[in-house]
This record gives sequence, C-alpha cells and structure tokens, in this order.
Amino acid sequence: TLDDSWESSGDLSSEVSVVNEGARGLRGFMRGIEAGHALHGWFEDADFAWARSPVTWRENRHQAVELLLHHMDRAGVRWPKTVVTPDEKSHYAGEVCDDLYRVLQTPLTPITAAGVPDPSRGVPRLCELSMSERMDELEFFLRAGSGMESDPESAEEGSPGWVGTDWLSVLADRANQDVRMSSGYRDKLRNATTDRAFRGFLNGKIDLVFRWQRRWYIVDYKSNFIAASAEESQVSAPPSGYSLAAICAEMEHHHYYLQYHLYVLALHRFLERRLPDYDYERDMGGVYYLFVRGMTDERYAVTPVAGAVPALEYGVFYDRPSQAVIEALDTAFRGATRQEVA
Repeated sequence: TLDDSWESSGDLSSEVSVVNEGARGLRGFMRGIEAGHALHGWFEDADFAWARSPVTWRENRHQAVELLLHHMDRAGVRWPKTVVTPDEKSHYAGEVCDDLYRVLQTPLTPITAAGVPDPSRGVPRLCELSMSERMDELEFFLRAGSGMESDPESAEEGSPGWVGTDWLSVLADRANQDVRMSSGYRDKLRNATTDRAFRGFLNGKIDLVFRWQRRWYIVDYKSNFIAASAEESQVSAPPSGYSLAAICAEMEHHHYYLQYHLYVLALHRFLERRLPDYDYERDMGGVYYLFVRGMTDERYAVTPVAGAVPALEYGVFYDRPSQAVIEALDTAFRGATRQEVA
C-alpha cells in the first residue's frame, strides 16, 4: 500500500467488516479492513515452499492454519455466527488455507498490455520462491521534486523543482497503448489537473518484491471482493467475477494503475543504487496484482508439466511498463519542466 488514499472499499479500507454466513474458503472469507490485514499478514509471514507439492502441503498445512488464525486474531476479524468452537475455527481457517495453497500454486502467466498471454519470459509460481528470494513489505521513500524552495503556495504547474501533473500526462500517453484500459479512464488521466504542485517524499510499502530467474518482480495482494452478479455479492466471490475485464475495471476504479507505476519507479531507483550493472530491460520482470479471491481454480493446484502451463483465466493482473515510460516518470518526479519530460 502507498497510503490510505490509494486503498478503497474493495480492499484494505475503512469499510465495515462483512461476514459471509454459510460461505467457506477464500471466496467466502470475511470482507473488510480486518480480513484484508489478516490475509496480508499471512502472505508476509508464510513460507511459500509449504505449497510446492501436495506432499509438502500436507506436512505444513497445520503451520499455515495456525499462522492464519494468529493473523485473524491479531487483526480482530469477526467470525461467522456458525463458527464458535476452536475446532470450528481451525476447520474454517483450514478451508481458507487450502485456497491459499492454490494461490501459491498458480502459474502467473503474464497477460500483456496487448491482452494476450506471454510466457516467453517464464511463468513463476509463488510456491517456487524461497524466503531468501523475497523482500516482503519493502518500504520506500520516493523522492519527488528538487531544489530548496520553501513555499508550496507559490509553486505553479511546470515550476522547476516541483512535481505537477506531468507524471499523469506520461501515464495518459502510456494508457493509450494499453488495450486493457478503458477509453473513459484514458480520458480521465489525460484531463487530470491539480491546483498545486508538490515536493517531498512519497512513503509506502510494496507487499512483495521477489527475484526469479534473474529478474525482479513486484506483487501486490488484493483481497477485493468482486461479484459477477447481485445474487453472488450476498454470498461469495466466484471466479467469474475476476476475469481480466473485471479486474481491469477494478484497477481503474481504485487507481491501482497509478499506484503500480509508482511502485515500479521506486523499485527501479532501488535497483539502480543496489546493482552495479543494473539494466532495466534485462532485470525488471514486471508487476503482478493478485486478486486472491479469484485465484482458487483447482486446475492450477498441481505441479505443472513443462510446456503445458495453462494461461490463467481469473484473478491476476500483470504489467511491465517500458523503460521509456519509467524514465519519463523518473524525470517528472525529479521536478523537471514539461519540456524536459517531453
């Protein structure tokens, strides 16, 4: 998360918790800020290697369940009225964890901005990651602007050293090349304005940064509840609500599109400082937004055969902004003028 303004009612928000009576597993897991915190805490602390195979899952399932119970208690999650005893709670958490096993097993086939699967760079699965290949909750301070001016009231759009709407213009231009974004959202970016420039630091945390086959990837876990129909919204979140079109609409509605470009910029700056021979084209793998309630298809909960990894249908959004886009954002966030960005 970047800050509260980047999250909305679908995920970690101030919405009142909703308990789905009768629905079980991850699709029927409680909604609201507490449930979101519990799931994020589980992903942060879990050893993904628990889910590498059915055998390792059976051996470690108890730890996974205990970890989820711990984070549910810590977050203050309200239980369904039908779940009262410790055994009932363990059974309930176990059903959720069995779906989390499927999430960790899911092959994250990239769906490009052209809307087609692209397994050419490889298809990672979270269960393949060791703890040493993960940076969970990576905190960053993204510098915005430059110079020593002290009066933000006097800053005008385009003033050197201050950040205005140039960065939004960069994303509006980029969105025109992304067929997944609606024309309405492109127009919204293109027409975005602000009455005040800003300067300082943007502080946030990236849920997960991992290294796989020498490339660096960003993951943001989303517990958003997306229903395909009004009837389903009262009970559970079916996979059909997590089609690519549905999650792209969710990305637009909550401005996750803006959010992840800032994440990529932050990681780009981080790697530039940490890797002596860093090269964006070679080293940046991309960003995944995982809408975990939709990633429960049992077809993916098996060890895939080489060359036969299916394209994911539900729950995963992937993007890899071009180097030119990230460098233009970097220039804009250093407080360059509009002419310099262009």
